[in-house]
Amino acid sequence: MSQPKSKSVLLVNEIVKNRQRRNSASSSLQITVPKFKDFESDKKLRFLIEFGAGAMGGAISRTLTAPIDRLRTVYQVESVDKKRGDLSLKSVWRCMLKEGKLRGLWRGNFVNVVKTAPESAVRFATYEKFKQLLNKDKCEITFNEKILCGGAASFVSASILYPLKTVKTLMNLGHTGEYQSIFDCVAKTYKKHGFISFYRGLLANSVAIIPSAGIDLATYETLKKMYSKATNKNEPNVMEKMILGNFSSCLGNLIVYPLLFARTRLQSNRNASETTCSLLLKVWKNDGLSGVYRGFFLHILKIGPAASISYITFESITKSFRIDSLN
Repeated sequence: MSQPKSKSVLLVNEIVKNRQRRNSASSSLQITVPKFKDFESDKKLRFLIEFGAGAMGGAISRTLTAPIDRLRTVYQVESVDKKRGDLSLKSVWRCMLKEGKLRGLWRGNFVNVVKTAPESAVRFATYEKFKQLLNKDKCEITFNEKILCGGAASFVSASILYPLKTVKTLMNLGHTGEYQSIFDCVAKTYKKHGFISFYRGLLANSVAIIPSAGIDLATYETLKKMYSKATNKNEPNVMEKMILGNFSSCLGNLIVYPLLFARTRLQSNRNASETTCSLLLKVWKNDGLSGVYRGFFLHILKIGPAASISYITFESITKSFRIDSLN
């Protein structure tokens, strides 16, 4: 009995020694975990990712809200030449459906995406870039500085792509078959009204876009931080972001809406002698405050969800690359 017992003991000891050797080898082994590319610190890559995320956010948001945008544009432009009460949203909607069917509701959307995608891309990317420039020697920039960054970013993006905004408005107002393509619209407008027609309303747009977009971006970012701090959350959820985006966008647009109203009318090239001031005075004289805010409900109905979708898409893409944007 002693011989098999000693063999079993030796076998157990050998197993124990082998396990000890394995444990010591594994403890001394240095495991190298592959690192993700540091997009946060790489300024060029970060700018490109934020540019792409902004473009995607702009394209998705404008496509989803295109019918409301077209209804607002037609209502704003046509109402100036009508007496109060002669034109209603219901009648405009019926006319649009009758004239262009369901597909007609998205008329001008392609040029809107062509305009909005790079415009949103430039706006978000330059906003983050301006923040980085102001944030070199500070832990965090102030709310007023965020408004300044947002206004400057939006002015840059809107000024570069303003002619496309005019083309979008013209295609929104056009009848079925009037314009075969973007190039056809550009050629016909240039032939009829000249090069300057593509920049009509630029002054009103510039005066409006700086405070409105600055307040929009700065309010959204600040509210998001305040909400996260108050609720002890790292990040608001999608629905909460939509609410914050709606509120910040509405606040920014409420202040400057009469200028946006004037810009859309001037872009239509219905009356070459009209200016921003003469148009607003004419509408104010005929209809008062309600006249210069005509279509505001539709504008908010479009711009609120559009801004929310744009913010959520932008943040989702940048966060997938581990970039902490809009914070």
